[in-house]
Amino acid sequence: MLRKINRLLVKIASVLVIIGIACLGVLVPADVIGRYFTGRMFVWSPELSSFCLVWVGMLGGAVGFDKGMQIGVTVVINKLPQAVRSVVMLIGYLCMLYLLSVLVTRGIVQVRANFSQVTSIIKIPMGIPYMALPVGAGIMALITVEKIIDLFRKDPGAKAPDQARESEG
Repeated sequence: MLRKINRLLVKIASVLVIIGIACLGVLVPADVIGRYFTGRMFVWSPELSSFCLVWVGMLGGAVGFDKGMQIGVTVVINKLPQAVRSVVMLIGYLCMLYLLSVLVTRGIVQVRANFSQVTSIIKIPMGIPYMALPVGAGIMALITVEKIIDLFRKDPGAKAPDQARESEG
C-alpha cells in the first residue's frame, strides 16, 4: 500500500517538476530577452520564477531520492556482513527520517505563520511557496519509510537498496 502511494506521489511530483522546469525555461529567457532587447519585462516573472525554482528543487529532490540519485558511498557498506550492513543502513535511514520529520513539522509551522501574508507582486499567500518544504520533505519521509521496510525484505547478501533500485531503472 505504501509503495503504491509513493509511486503515485512520485509520479505527481515528476509531472509538477516537468511543468516547473518548462515554466522556468519560458519565463527566464523571456525575462532576459525582454529586459535587454526591448527594455520591458514581465513584472511578475522574477517572483514566479523564484517560486517555481523552490518547488522544482524540493519535488525534484524527492523524485531523485526515490530513484536513488542522491550522493552515497556504498562501497564500504556493501563490504560489510549482511547483519552489520542492515544495522548501519537502518541507522542512516532513521537519521534521515528524523531530519525529514523536523523539516516537515517546522515547514508546516512556517506555512501557517506566513499564509496570511501575500507576495508583493503575484498576490498569492506566502504559505504556498513555503509549502514546498513540508511537501517535498514529506514525500522523502514516506520514501524513507518504504526503504526501511525494503531493507528488511531484502535477500541476505543483497546490495544497498539504492543500488538495487538503480538496476531496476
